Amino acid sequence: MARVTVEGAGGVRLAGVAMQAVPSGAAVVAIRPDEIVIGDGPNAFAGMVETAEYGGREWLLQVKTAFDDLLYVRSSRVVAAGDRVMLTAPPERVLVYAGES
Repeated sequence: MARVTVEGAGGVRLAGVAMQAVPSGAAVVAIRPDEIVIGDGPNAFAGMVETAEYGGREWLLQVKTAFDDLLYVRSSRVVAAGDRVMLTAPPERVLVYAGES
C-alpha cells in the first residue's frame, strides 16, 4: 500500500493510503466517521456544523464540508449548529480506491 494525495472539490487535499492501484484521474476516499475529529492537523479541511446533538458524553454532529458532503462526527468539544470547524483525519486512516473517471 502506497501513500497518495488526492485533491477534491473545493481544493481539499487529502493524504492517504492507496488500497489498490489508483491511476491518475478519479479516486474514491473512505474515512470512518470515528476517525474524523475537530482540530487542526494533517488533512485538515473546513466544515459548517448543520446539527449538533449532545449525547451524554459527546456531541453528535452533522458537518457540511467544502466538497459538499455531509459528514457525521463525534466531538467532546461544545459546538452549535452554524459553527465553522476544522476537521482532520490521520493519513493512515484515509483509504483511497480507484474511482470511475
